[in-house]
Amino acid sequence: MKRTIVLFICAIMALSLTAMAGAQTVKVTTLAYDRGNIPSAEGNALDNWFTRKVKELVKQKFNIDLVYVTVPNASREVKLAALLAAGEAPDLCFSYDVMLVANYAKNNGLVDLGPILQTLGTNIKAASQPGVIEQSKINGKQYRIFTPFPANASVTFVRKDWLDKVGLKPPTSPQEFYGMLKAFRDQDPGKLGDKMMPFAFQANPNANNIFYLFEVTFLQGFLKQPPSGLKLVTPYQLWPETKDAMRYLNRLYNEKLMGEFILDKDFTQYRRKISTGELGSTIGVGNLMGISTNGNLEHLLHQALPDAQFIGIYPWKDPACPEYIYNMITNSPDSGFAYFMPKTNKNVVKTFQYLDWLASPEYNWLVQNGIEGQDYTWVPTTLSGGKVWQVATPIDQTKWTSHNAWTWGQYVGFPLYLDAPDFEVTRYRNCFYFQDQSTKDEFMRFTVYGPRATKYARPILTSEEPLRAKNSANLAVKWMASQAKILMAPVADFDKVFDEELNTWRAEGGDAVAAESTGIYKEQYGVK
Repeated sequence: MKRTIVLFICAIMALSLTAMAGAQTVKVTTLAYDRGNIPSAEGNALDNWFTRKVKELVKQKFNIDLVYVTVPNASREVKLAALLAAGEAPDLCFSYDVMLVANYAKNNGLVDLGPILQTLGTNIKAASQPGVIEQSKINGKQYRIFTPFPANASVTFVRKDWLDKVGLKPPTSPQEFYGMLKAFRDQDPGKLGDKMMPFAFQANPNANNIFYLFEVTFLQGFLKQPPSGLKLVTPYQLWPETKDAMRYLNRLYNEKLMGEFILDKDFTQYRRKISTGELGSTIGVGNLMGISTNGNLEHLLHQALPDAQFIGIYPWKDPACPEYIYNMITNSPDSGFAYFMPKTNKNVVKTFQYLDWLASPEYNWLVQNGIEGQDYTWVPTTLSGGKVWQVATPIDQTKWTSHNAWTWGQYVGFPLYLDAPDFEVTRYRNCFYFQDQSTKDEFMRFTVYGPRATKYARPILTSEEPLRAKNSANLAVKWMASQAKILMAPVADFDKVFDEELNTWRAEGGDAVAAESTGIYKEQYGVK
């Protein structure tokens, strides 16, 4: 009997080993941005401790042989579009370009993820904000899945040491901001001469944008009342306040209060101007100055000029407007990025298993913090209001900065804010990516997170917008060139130049796109 039992067990083990040996891994390819910010000692975007750990885990969990496909961050949408057009895109893609995704959905080039989401999307459904999965649909089908978007408000950064030297408090309105720039120009607090630039926008010509965050942050300073949903789906070029805002910039440019980076394709000039202490103020995302993916700008500034300091302010509010808006227009779920799968994907189920894992706490703790006990530990931390949370905290900040700070930007999965149901924790954890304590303290002081930062968002339209998909890229190129002409026009010619450029933009498709978007909005939201 004993011999029979032993033989039976051996047979079962042999069958199990045979089955395991016969199980083949399935290759899944996934997109990743190469931001060029991985320390050389840590490897590269395709091979480093993080990619090796993820490959190990997904092979164990899902029998997936994961392969990363990288595109340069500076030209990510262009490169992705080329891969899609050639039928060579990775199995799992993501993009910030709403129109690119919508266009491929329209042409039946994407997988409808709706059915599989219901059965295999446990983590995604748990992580998604209310209503966002439904709003991700295009013409009723789940061609894309938006990632969570509890973002921070964009910020205007100003050199605090320059303010002190010219004897001014932080400005709280466009007019006060103008007065500050005049003081910077006339008194030259940095003793820089012609190198000094009082104010500048970041430019990204590759994204057809020379005034980054113009419509998100700056434009609100000229509104007399908060925008309605109908206004938010109307292209901002048609807002009457846009002319007022551009007149303000034209004045700054003509009075040598503002510089421009129209040809700065990779932000090199802009970043150098900040890190060398030659730029007095700018508008950026909340972590612009401190995060490693932007080049640790304020850390470099402190190395060059120890007393230099940027502070965050919110001056873009018209005194007639009853509330501060923070961000508007693009801070909605469809201004983050959406995951999607091209029809060329032959392993949809396996790819989706991997995608759902990207929304799990396991992946997000790994990509944000590293390995527990090795890179971080849980520390009870008192935040504002006296609340105490268990917060994942680097064991060795210097080592963590080199070993971990770049993983989140490179391999962001399905962003979660897992420590507590409080945006304060999210804000605190962003500080881990900063090298200087003063930058961390300032970030905690000025950042605005959560619903307040995204209160006025462009409503998501769930019906197809074919004219917007067809014309948005050309209109963006046209408007970028128009903005440059308007900015540099002599003050006496401003009205003439602005009106001519806007009329051309409208005739080349702007009016048609506006009519389409507003028509869809009225029907979807029952507005007459």
